[in-house]
Amino acid sequence: MSEPCPTESRFGYPLDVPSRQIVRRSMLIMPVNVPAFIAKAHLRGADAIVLDLEDSIPPKEKDRARVLVKATIAEVGRGGGDVLVRVNRPWPLQEQDLEAVIWPGLAGINYPKPESAEELQRTDATITRLEQERGIAPGTVRIGTSIETVAGFFNVRAIAAASPRLITIGLGSEDFTLDLEIEPTDEGTELYYGKLFMVLLARQAGLYPMGTMRGVANFNDIDGQKLAIRTARSVGYRGSSCIHPLSVPLLNEGFSPTAAETEHARRVIEIYDEAEAQGRASIALDGKMIDIPVAERALRVIARAEQVAAFEARKPLVPLNAPATVRACSVRCCAPTSTASSIRSTRAATASSTYRATHRRTICPDRLISSLWWCRQPPWPKHCDAVQPLARAPRLSSPQASPSLATTAPPGKRLCARSPLKQGCASSVPTVWALPTWSTAFGPLQRRG
Repeated sequence: MSEPCPTESRFGYPLDVPSRQIVRRSMLIMPVNVPAFIAKAHLRGADAIVLDLEDSIPPKEKDRARVLVKATIAEVGRGGGDVLVRVNRPWPLQEQDLEAVIWPGLAGINYPKPESAEELQRTDATITRLEQERGIAPGTVRIGTSIETVAGFFNVRAIAAASPRLITIGLGSEDFTLDLEIEPTDEGTELYYGKLFMVLLARQAGLYPMGTMRGVANFNDIDGQKLAIRTARSVGYRGSSCIHPLSVPLLNEGFSPTAAETEHARRVIEIYDEAEAQGRASIALDGKMIDIPVAERALRVIARAEQVAAFEARKPLVPLNAPATVRACSVRCCAPTSTASSIRSTRAATASSTYRATHRRTICPDRLISSLWWCRQPPWPKHCDAVQPLARAPRLSSPQASPSLATTAPPGKRLCARSPLKQGCASSVPTVWALPTWSTAFGPLQRRG
């Protein structure tokens, strides 16, 4: 007979309910009817892929989009993240959506723009029926919601308690400002009250708060996104949706405990244990007092780091079927690597911080994002804007073995060496590349399994 799960922490504080212990730092929303997006979805590193049937699908395309969902669930789930579907709100449309999307492999639906608890209760009842009919374990398909109107905002307490399937909640920035008849700003000042209220409500209702302190539309503003994520995490948010792969590594990093935070938390527990052994409940560390609330916070940081690490273990590091979408740098010192491999290597960069890279058009010195150019050999010339951040990467004293990063284009496909992704150029060359100095410059990638 198994022991009952504990309900309190070591220090007597109530433990988070399961819905607040999920890992959903990044939810990448993509239209289900765009094959090019779907084919690469599992390579993006998102904690959840949201197949969209709502705002990104024109009304005339919704019937065709619904038909695509069933087969797409398994395809986008190969990356280890949860698979969700964003349904439409008007019930006649949503009823058709639910009939088309509730299949094994689906982790949940995103319900946009609710304005009453009855809406979610009706959706819950339909999901329950479809789970029974299709051999899905009861309660498998969860619900996340986004409050996007003023009417919904003032009914949000009832909405938050409408269904036991509900696990995430947030404030939809674009539609909420539209309903307010105001223009969203980069600073997100107009959203502060609603955003902060959602965090408090999520805590009271046992839900996972989703969002940042601004809208998601300006995905090219990397610095602005980082600030919004950092601010959101500081007030209690745990993840956010996004509409572009550029945002995924920013969200995954921004909503994860850093290595320094985790190490400090372990030191706090160690020093507190020493104090407790001496019959005390307070002690100083680095000039700051450590007592029971501080130690409790440290336990939560460690627990969250372990949850994130366990979730990341579900994601393959470099998929064997990564597509060979490559781009060539205009500077001779650089060699291309596959976009897919680059993106999936993001976690290696995040975990080890052993190298840096930059997007060709949007400088991002902190994370490997997409469409990257790698320098062949140090030292890296100052005139190459594509590789400047790499100068901060450590140089290893000797070559080490690493998996092959060579990429090959599909049969008959060629790319222009001077104009990335331009087809049919007279100077085009086969897109077959290898990076023999990867190990020397950056160290080996560790392949799981």
